[in-house]
Amino acid sequence: MPDDINNRITVLQNIAFLFLVLLILSLPSQETPKLLFWGSFVATSLIILVLNSRVLKREWDAFDSLIIFWMFSGFIVAFFAGIEHKEWGGSTDLIIFTSILLILKKLKFHYKQIDILYNTILLSCLLVSLLALWQKLILHNNESIEFHSVGHVNHTAIYLSLSLVAVIAMLFSKWATASTLRRIFLLAIYCALAITLVLTDSRAAIIAIFLFILVCTLMFRRHILLSITMLTLLVTFSAGNYLFGGGGVINKQLDQVERGIFFEARIKIWRSAILAWKQYPAFGVGIKNYDQVTLDELLRWCAEKSDNCQPDAYLPYAHGHSLYINTLTERGLFGLLVVLVNIIALSYLVYQYRPGPLAGDDYKMIWLGAFGAIFINLVIGLFNTTLHHENALLSVILIGLYLGKIDYPNESS
Repeated sequence: MPDDINNRITVLQNIAFLFLVLLILSLPSQETPKLLFWGSFVATSLIILVLNSRVLKREWDAFDSLIIFWMFSGFIVAFFAGIEHKEWGGSTDLIIFTSILLILKKLKFHYKQIDILYNTILLSCLLVSLLALWQKLILHNNESIEFHSVGHVNHTAIYLSLSLVAVIAMLFSKWATASTLRRIFLLAIYCALAITLVLTDSRAAIIAIFLFILVCTLMFRRHILLSITMLTLLVTFSAGNYLFGGGGVINKQLDQVERGIFFEARIKIWRSAILAWKQYPAFGVGIKNYDQVTLDELLRWCAEKSDNCQPDAYLPYAHGHSLYINTLTERGLFGLLVVLVNIIALSYLVYQYRPGPLAGDDYKMIWLGAFGAIFINLVIGLFNTTLHHENALLSVILIGLYLGKIDYPNESS
């Protein structure tokens, strides 16, 4: 390739990297800048890929095709959607985060750049966490912890969990070589994010992080003291919120058990979702059309097949409170299959290219980040709707950075 083209590609890669940094910084807090930086990153990256088209063509593989199909599967769902409302606009969400996944797989950032990106993830989440804590604890402006751009407390909890994955990945992979100051710095960020997560009262998110640290303990046995420290801190923060905060996830759980309503609301939501899916089994109601299913429609559909239809058995909601059920209802069997096939393919790559004895700390970090992103989405996805909007973007950034390096895990540049 001519030197002038190589120089252009280098300059454009630096520009794309800057846009990605700005995207991560704005991700949890600013809606319009986030979309602006996403568009700028994608546009710059596409120019790079066009200039480097020979390499792109040579490196194209089956998983790239899977991502492309995932990217545009929303349009197929929209065309056949059972309800007409926001299905075409909803399909663009898939394009936004899958485009990032594919581009990061192809751009192959250097480890020094990836380290900056990981630190940017921590910084952006730390800033909005401190702001949310200030508003809740000092100003008493909010009843719950919510990030401005991420939204609802449950979605905020998912975003916090993914950010915690990043700091946990850095701690486990670089603990042995990090300076004392660096260790204290990362543990301090872990504490700040963990406290914020505990204050969301999200049972699924707290349990998911607890389980993730346990899994990391099995994989990094020599860092058992670090694992015990992080687990103890998480449990201490949860207990402290219960004892001194007048509530918390422990009180929430005990209260629901005492009143005999453990998961009752979610069961009603899931029952409603499954009934709606049965009306449009192949392609669902359409992405972002979940909230268009009313109680009257649910009771009408129920009455068509049963004489025992009780209004209090169903609960229409904005989403399905489950990655799997929400996807099934909005996209049908077709859309659920597309998502599951891609998740399985990602999981296979993470397993196939797991770090060996000679792998460097940087590779261990991005591998653990990718593994953690998949783990968090799958575990929290049992009880909350993951893999969409800001949470999906942060997930694919963690996964995509890893995909760009799996061909040469021992590289140190």
